[in-house]
Amino acid sequence: EKSKAIKLQLDQLKKDIIFQYNNDFPTGLTIDNNWFEKVIQKSTSQNVDEVEFFIYHINESIKNAPFKKIPQKNGKYKVGLSDGRIKGIKQFKNIFETFEIEKYNSNRIRVTSITDNTITDFEQWMNSKEYSINYIGKHLSNFKMILREIKNIELNIIIKDIKIINEEKESDDII
Repeated sequence: EKSKAIKLQLDQLKKDIIFQYNNDFPTGLTIDNNWFEKVIQKSTSQNVDEVEFFIYHINESIKNAPFKKIPQKNGKYKVGLSDGRIKGIKQFKNIFETFEIEKYNSNRIRVTSITDNTITDFEQWMNSKEYSINYIGKHLSNFKMILREIKNIELNIIIKDIKIINEEKESDDII
């Protein structure tokens, strides 16, 4: 648990450095040890509550996946997501982090800033990467699931049914 927390902090520091570099370098500001020291100090002294960021909730979903109650048709519950489903959520996290870096210049997305436009941006970004319709649908479904799991935070979005269109797979009939 402690190593995961450290990794998250280092990942955030990396994002903060990239963001600040992208802002400062074009202005001609000298990027040197003093610059790094200021950026690191600013990044590590922020008193931001991690729960405000969507990536935090993705991590929570992954952490809680083995204990999640899944309703069954017979009125009972199954406990825990399958290994494949957990792997899919981890893939979604990686895709979403890349989306934040590329689309939002490494600015982490706050839960309260998520709108229908954010989801549309995510879908269009994935289309621009030429992911398959099924792969995009899978990650839109993960996005929707995590939004539904978030409690006690006012969202600026109405979670609509996200239609998942399955591409027909070509059969590999051997003659």
